[in-house]
Amino acid sequence: MEAYCDTLNNTKTPTISTTTSETSPAPARTITESNRRELTQQYNTRDNMDRTHQSRINVLREKQAKQLEALDQRQEAESAKLRDRFSLEQEKLERRFEEEEERFGNVFGSRRERLIRRWEVMEAILRVKLQAKEGVAFGPLSVLLWPDAESPTASVLLGQQA
Repeated sequence: MEAYCDTLNNTKTPTISTTTSETSPAPARTITESNRRELTQQYNTRDNMDRTHQSRINVLREKQAKQLEALDQRQEAESAKLRDRFSLEQEKLERRFEEEEERFGNVFGSRRERLIRRWEVMEAILRVKLQAKEGVAFGPLSVLLWPDAESPTASVLLGQQA
């Protein structure tokens, strides 16, 4: 279209070559106002193409940014749920540990008491037998003390290395 409209600006008269050696002037073109409007519209379309392309890119970027924001929110919500679930599970495990520790403490305490009573009974029996054999009165032995779990003596007695 540009070339078509540009012939008016050209001062030379265009010529058409024929198969013969003769050249004849090209027929004169009439350029109407609609031709000029169409050319102007094509220029505008060409000039606006970069802006249109850039605006479409911007729309896609905005869409992508919204999608990323939504993804971030979903992941944050999931992370919060997981933290809450972890906290609940940790509290449950801590309660279970405390219950088991108390139960073991009770079991070991009752075993310790039975052993102390057994020791006292065995000591009393042996003391009576020894008194009968020797004819001398013996006093009861001192109370058996259990070592603390954190004391250095306890680790040696319990077979643990310090």
